[in-house]
Amino acid sequence: MGASGTRDFLPPDRIRADHFGLEGTRLPYAKFPRDPEGFERITPVVLPAISPFSIAPAELTNISLRLKVGIGEKVMIGGFIISGSEPKRVVVRALGPALLGAGISDALVNPVLELNDSAGNSLAHNNSWRDAQQDQLIATGLAPAHDSEAAIVQTLQPGAYTATVNGADDGTGVGLLELYDGDASADSRLANISSRGFVGSGSDVMIAGFIVSGSAGQARLIVRGLGPSLSDRGVAEPLFDPLLEVRDVNGTLITANDNWRETQETEIASTSLAPQTDLEATSMISAAPGAYTATLRGNDGAAGIGLLEIYKLD
Repeated sequence: MGASGTRDFLPPDRIRADHFGLEGTRLPYAKFPRDPEGFERITPVVLPAISPFSIAPAELTNISLRLKVGIGEKVMIGGFIISGSEPKRVVVRALGPALLGAGISDALVNPVLELNDSAGNSLAHNNSWRDAQQDQLIATGLAPAHDSEAAIVQTLQPGAYTATVNGADDGTGVGLLELYDGDASADSRLANISSRGFVGSGSDVMIAGFIVSGSAGQARLIVRGLGPSLSDRGVAEPLFDPLLEVRDVNGTLITANDNWRETQETEIASTSLAPQTDLEATSMISAAPGAYTATLRGNDGAAGIGLLEIYKLD
């Protein structure tokens, strides 16, 4: 879809990094409150209020992803689409040491970040942000707090892109991937966000924080948690039975799903975004402007490679 819900994601075997769209403000990587079940949640910072005389439609923006980064197929993978007619300047960050201040004892010590186009060509690569583009990153106000963290500033044409996070020297640990919209005035936007990586148990579940911005209406979203179908794409250890939850900024449960046919089957099937297998999870929500968290975990504490996707339908 395209930015309105058509299938534009890369196939899971082509996804080499996660998707995100962030606009105007730093994401709160240092804040991970817990939901009622004790799992940590990313709490995105709400964007500054726009002019009271403006009416902006609800849009999906400001995305961050946190998970345990491993090696091989367990690296952090995200994909995103830039839709529209103009190039867009983005800032992509891979954080690890900053998470130590949030009580994450096994944070990724030395993240490595790579940005690729839809054909898999490397557009940019960074290990320590001061090694390249130091002045540009400082000018954005988004320079990481630690020299060993990675960041990239890049102007991209409309199309599909991926960002991959792994640890230097095969290091492992909890990492955070963020994507910021550095040019909100351009006639283009970030859309159709996906993230792929290892889903563990306890605090090693996959966590994504996102913002619905705007001052009018609600955003109709499809949120999918996939696992079994990844085996058809060559993933050796897919998450067998994904469980999906979406909560608001206060931790209130908005929706939860185990097997997509159990709830909203007709509505989901009408979008052409129904998962390939019944064990995969999907929810359709109407989200007012605000901050939300999506969590992907395995049923009965199972672990494996999972794929979390967020589509804006309207």
